[in-house]
Amino acid sequence: MKRSVISLAFGLAVAAMLAAPASAQTTASDNIQVTGTVAGALTVTGGNDLQFGIIIPGLARTIQPTDPGAGTFVVNGEGGASVQLTFPALPTFIGNGTPADNIPLALSLVYNTVNDATTGTTINPSVTTPTTALEAVSGDLFIFLGGTVTPAGAQAAGAYTNTFTLQAAYVNN
Repeated sequence: MKRSVISLAFGLAVAAMLAAPASAQTTASDNIQVTGTVAGALTVTGGNDLQFGIIIPGLARTIQPTDPGAGTFVVNGEGGASVQLTFPALPTFIGNGTPADNIPLALSLVYNTVNDATTGTTINPSVTTPTTALEAVSGDLFIFLGGTVTPAGAQAAGAYTNTFTLQAAYVNN
């Protein structure tokens, strides 16, 4: 009887060990920080106007983005952040107030993270709204605007103008 009690106790002990889930011998953990930087204000500052100077009737006049008469802007924000450039109400002419006298205008644009139009990226703003990163340290993006006007042979004399607007907005990296 003593033997059957011991056998039964041993059998119950083995059954309990087999039925119990194995527990980990040790546990380990560590922590990391969850961080982020909220971007500072984004600014767009117009510089030089796009200046065609004297326009001769019947002769197209072109100002390249690299020329001294090119228009300029500086976009500034959080270094390395991505921005999208858009051009609302893109002008297609310069005018003198009389719609029949409007001179057709085609624009070209260069953007660069350094103040140098010769090494930047050229786009047609009527076709492309680029997304690019601001310079990593300064947060600058330089914009250079050129274009071509094509006056009629009997173009009316006088001063002609229009407005080019550049908008920049942060976008997700």
